[in-house]
Amino acid sequence: PELSLDMVRLTIDASLTTLAYAVCGTVLTILLGIIGGIFASEVWWQSIAPYHQNSQISPWWLLVRFLLAVPRAIHEMIWGLFFVNLWGLDPLTAVLAIAIPFGAITAKVFSEILDETPRQPLQNLLNSGVAAPVAFAYSLLPQAFLNLLSYSFYRFECSIRSAAVLGIIGSGGLGYQIFLSLQSLKYEQLWTFFYALVVLNGAVDFTSAW
Repeated sequence: PELSLDMVRLTIDASLTTLAYAVCGTVLTILLGIIGGIFASEVWWQSIAPYHQNSQISPWWLLVRFLLAVPRAIHEMIWGLFFVNLWGLDPLTAVLAIAIPFGAITAKVFSEILDETPRQPLQNLLNSGVAAPVAFAYSLLPQAFLNLLSYSFYRFECSIRSAAVLGIIGSGGLGYQIFLSLQSLKYEQLWTFFYALVVLNGAVDFTSAW
């Protein structure tokens, strides 16, 4: 790898850009995942509408699941190309290209985590007359929190890789620098950027394990 002072500065700057895209994209992803995950879970609709517990499927649950399947089916690169045509090379392009498909994926996984969480504490609160949203927040979410947090870190790691890939379409960061190095056949610079990408992902993985 090339380790000249200018190259190190360029690598740090590109790494921070990629990290910024990943952080912003992940924050929006988690927000969309929490909201979508709650409304896409069976246990939510069974809690607020008990009559759906008798082997009936809520039409709202089906609608939410269908709506989440649409952005999930489109790769973030396609979203990035679409947003580039709308706004040009704006940072918002990379952030939304990460957040929209990843938010839908996260919502699906979050809903499955919630549905697989033991429901007895939730049922006890509901049977005691506690309002469904309050019972949901005090019983189900605390039990599922660690699993939700673990998947959030995994999605953050995915966001870093996606932010690098989106750099190829011109959003900047490590992906863009890797693309330029490939075009100019400067493989020493290429390895410098590769190592920086490995360090970023490794730091997220270490933090997640901790």
